[in-house]
Amino acid sequence: LLAAPGEYTVKLEVGDTEFTQTLVVLKDPNSAGSNADIREQFTVLSALRDDANAVVDLINEIESTRAQIYDRVDRAQATAGAEAVSAAADELDRALIDLEMNLTDVRLSGGMAGQDRLRWPRQLYAKVTSLAGYIGGSDFPPTTQQLTVHDKYQNLLSGYQSTMRTLRDQEVAAFNSLLSENGIPVIMTGPARDLSSDH
Repeated sequence: LLAAPGEYTVKLEVGDTEFTQTLVVLKDPNSAGSNADIREQFTVLSALRDDANAVVDLINEIESTRAQIYDRVDRAQATAGAEAVSAAADELDRALIDLEMNLTDVRLSGGMAGQDRLRWPRQLYAKVTSLAGYIGGSDFPPTTQQLTVHDKYQNLLSGYQSTMRTLRDQEVAAFNSLLSENGIPVIMTGPARDLSSDH
């Protein structure tokens, strides 16, 4: 994300010593966009960057949660509740996959030929980053249509975040109760936790 034209303060800390320097970012003289245009564009691109990071946070949380589920199923094999844990794990895993498929297609293989992008529609992460690419392709403010699409993507993201909260509060909580009943460490989930922990 390129900084918009303006005056900035750069700070460098070396040990206990702090250095500051003012610098001015100038607009490309070949650009037809005004400083106001570029600032408006920068504001939207910053929001899209935050949206993309939020989508990635959700994907990472889902993947970490799913990995923990598989681990707990393995641990449950030596317990009397193995069958119940396995059944509950399958149901929770399906719910997480259903949510993740709205964020990024888990079927993508990353093959060099790129056929995956032709087989299946793009999901939210690809849509957000693609919109950022279109908006950032010039020094003009986003169009009304682009802002409308951005609003749509933000609403989708908010809905998916809400779905994840519900999964944490209900399905994951129920699964953890079952794990506890069988003496198995619960799974940890949440956007700001160490999800690899067994605490």
